Amino acid sequence: MRVLVTGASGFVGRAVVDACLCAGHQVVTASRQPVEATESRGPLLTTQSDAELRALCRDCDAVLHLGNMAHGDAGSLDALLDYNVGLSERLYGAAAGARVQRFVYLSSSKVLGDESAVPLEVDAARAATDPYARSKALAEEALTLASVAPQTAGPALVVLRSPLVYGPEVRANFLRLLRWATTRLWLPLGTAQSPRSYIARANLASAFVAALAAPSGCYHVADATPWSTAELVALLRELDGQPRRLLRVPSWSMRLAAASVGQSAVFQRLFRPLVLATAASERRLNWHPQPAHAYLEETLAWYLSQR
Repeated sequence: MRVLVTGASGFVGRAVVDACLCAGHQVVTASRQPVEATESRGPLLTTQSDAELRALCRDCDAVLHLGNMAHGDAGSLDALLDYNVGLSERLYGAAAGARVQRFVYLSSSKVLGDESAVPLEVDAARAATDPYARSKALAEEALTLASVAPQTAGPALVVLRSPLVYGPEVRANFLRLLRWATTRLWLPLGTAQSPRSYIARANLASAFVAALAAPSGCYHVADATPWSTAELVALLRELDGQPRRLLRVPSWSMRLAAASVGQSAVFQRLFRPLVLATAASERRLNWHPQPAHAYLEETLAWYLSQR
């Protein structure tokens, strides 16, 4: 297939481009930086006209839409909504106008909230709790409505919901976890035993390749085994040749301490469960994640080499 990848020079985008090329697809990119072995058509911008967006999609069989504005990059909620919702909807319309057959959208587990006592199925109620998550949830809704509108006759829509992604060159929350794990300090995380889903960047990239042949719908993709924060830090320290050094501080006291300094969201990510149910999605996608241990070791080796 001839595939347009938006956000192709980003952390996940580069891996998706490589996976598509390895699978024998031709790749066209829309990204801030040119990507080797692809045809670059420049960045994806909210200021582009509908005609310019159709030109981005020209002669492509599929669009893999990873272009995304993160909360930290947005100057305002309006900017988040304009890029993540408005531009995604307009790009889908442009893909329809260019006769693209398939549109794959990267969403986030955050559209379902930040914690759940049970594994979350694809049809779980959306419960976004911050502006970024709300923008992704609204984008899912807008794309779904566009895909079933009789007047659109648009591409088949596939939505991939991903948890926190890790791999070499990772940033933000997982990078912070790497910094903590590679110190020699005792960490008060021994009671952070609630499982949370993660996904290796390479596994997410392979899911995008599988999505090129999957039925329309929403899919949950994640590594096979969730980790609790305590398990993840202990494993990273083991790989780094360190003892565990995890203090069993009562979680209620950690929650109060976090709230006192305005970090309740950090406590939630570290101590509360959030697991995506993936079995049905894996069957429909005809995709299975590769074992995560090697990818975690690769991520740690990258971090140590940078440090």
